[in-house]
Amino acid sequence: MAWRSIADQEGVIISGALGTNRSILLASHGQLTTGCSVQEATYLSVYMERAARMQVRARTFGPLTPLPDDLAREAHDYLLKPSIVNGTFDYWCRQTER
Repeated sequence: MAWRSIADQEGVIISGALGTNRSILLASHGQLTTGCSVQEATYLSVYMERAARMQVRARTFGPLTPLPDDLAREAHDYLLKPSIVNGTFDYWCRQTER
């Protein structure tokens, strides 16, 4: 069963590539996100998808201009506050119940 050893190794390879990050794009597979909770992993997955779409759309207007590192870190830290993550996830849950 060679496929089993390949599948087992794939997890090790992906885990190594992910490292200490919470998200990764896998060629020919899509994205993978992880978090401290299901809520955080879902939140990251949704926002990673949205960010990718925005980047593709923005490229039609010309070259992208990166944010300064300090502003990017500030936005990152704010958006990953547990209260923001959980509040957003709860909102999405309420929306699906409608």
